[in-house]
Amino acid sequence: MRRFEPYNKSSEVQKNRLTWMIGGPQGSGINASAEVFAKACSRAGLRVYANIEYHSNIMGKHSFYRVRVDDEDVRSYKDKADILVALDLETLAGDGDHRRWATHYGHLAEINDGGGVIFDSEIGYEPRGLGGGAPQLRFYPVPFMEIIKKALE
Repeated sequence: MRRFEPYNKSSEVQKNRLTWMIGGPQGSGINASAEVFAKACSRAGLRVYANIEYHSNIMGKHSFYRVRVDDEDVRSYKDKADILVALDLETLAGDGDHRRWATHYGHLAEINDGGGVIFDSEIGYEPRGLGGGAPQLRFYPVPFMEIIKKALE
């Protein structure tokens, strides 16, 4: 059986072995972001498996892209991700707050214990416990638009 060494002593995440997920409205750069990440990992010599889930031909509806990378061959995605990048509130909390019949309840439950959640600080999300044995997650608010504006100057 293969023995896994943690990337660092304070983390359970394995070096060169993770699943990364990005979610948000279609047309917000999800595909480009995931494909850049996947290409960078592939060029670094890692094996990559990626898949996207989206609404057919509906601009602005929720979609998400998973990218799994490993030192060895990967042939499918994993149900749980290590890192979630959320471009909107729906990626975090789902659409149950504004729809009669929710189509999903967000992706926080799909993140491994100790995983990271990077989200746009402008969406007004306040991290709080999910209750009922929910995973312990690390939240990182990032001012995406501010970074983009500075990059374009």
